[in-house]
This record gives sequence, structure tokens and C-alpha cells, in this order.
Amino acid sequence: MSLRHWLARKWDSAARYLFLVAASTGFIRVALFAGAGQHTYGKFNIADLGLCWMGDVLGPYSFSIGAGMFLLAHLMFVAAFVAYGLNRRRCLLSLVLIVPSGVILLWLMPQVDPPLRNLVIVYTVVITVMVITAGGTSRLIFASALVFYISDIFVARWRFVDQDPFNAFVCYPHYYTACLLLAHSNLSDHNRTSAS
Repeated sequence: MSLRHWLARKWDSAARYLFLVAASTGFIRVALFAGAGQHTYGKFNIADLGLCWMGDVLGPYSFSIGAGMFLLAHLMFVAAFVAYGLNRRRCLLSLVLIVPSGVILLWLMPQVDPPLRNLVIVYTVVITVMVITAGGTSRLIFASALVFYISDIFVARWRFVDQDPFNAFVCYPHYYTACLLLAHSNLSDHNRTSAS
């Protein structure tokens, strides 16, 4: 490989990384502009989006560390949704998501390297709980959580099943849409009136 070709590849990689970091910083700025610091839900929301940002920054260097950051982010999303206030009936209806999550695990596990299997199982359980709790909040938050869930299905497909770049064209738009919608959810009148 020529020096020119090597430098071009490094520049392309660095440019893509900087674009990723800038885009991820964007959804945190949206949350702040939407008044996230003014209520309990919003404070949790800043924390969970911040963990997503860390996952984006660290993920390209280590899949496990990046996945760990997103695992913590989903736990923080659960805390945010509890702070928002849950409708128990809608949460119970959202339990139906256990079925697709179980199917996804059955599909993935034979293709996951043994050292990563526990991480994949725990991650799947946590993101499922995240979407179930989101179901007990607002339509916007629930839709955002579902979009995030779809994004992660394609991340898993990309990492463990098929390296087809098509996965990136699905997972990235869904991921950033979900994060922007969750950031936008801080504008809700419900949250502003429950400020603490």
C-alpha cells in the first residue's frame, strides 16, 4: 500500500469518526436546549444520552466497552422513564416485547462468540426492559424506544450475522432518530410541570 493510499484511508477514517462524535454531541445539545436540566426526567435523560455519546466515542475502539456504555445507557433510560411516571397498564401491555426479544436471542446466540454471550443476553434483557418501561410513559418516548430497539437489532446483525453495509444504513438513521426524539421529549408539558 502506498503512503498516499494509507494517508487517504486514515483521513477517511478520522473524518467519519469526527462526524460520528459531532452527530452524537448534537442530540445532547438538543436535550439541553429542550430544558432537560429543569426536571428529574431530563437530568436522567442527559445522563443516558451522555452514556450513548460515550458508547459512540469508545465503540470504534472496543465493541465490548461500547456495548457496556450502551448497556448502562439503557439502565439510565429505565430510571428516566420511572422518573417520568409509568402507567402500569401500558407497561403490562408492552410485555409482549418479551416474545421478539426471545426470538432474537435464539437467532443470535449460535453466532455469538462464547466470551460475548453473557453480554448479549444481559444487553437484550436490559433493552427489552427499557422499551417495556417506555411503553408506560408517552407515545413519543415509546416510539423512540422502539426505534432504538430496531437500531440495535441491526447492530447485532452487523456484528454477529452479516457484515453487509446495509446494516449501517438501517442502524445509524434509526439510532440518531431515537436519540433526537428522546432529547426532544424534554419539551413535554408533563415534564415541565413535574420539575424538581
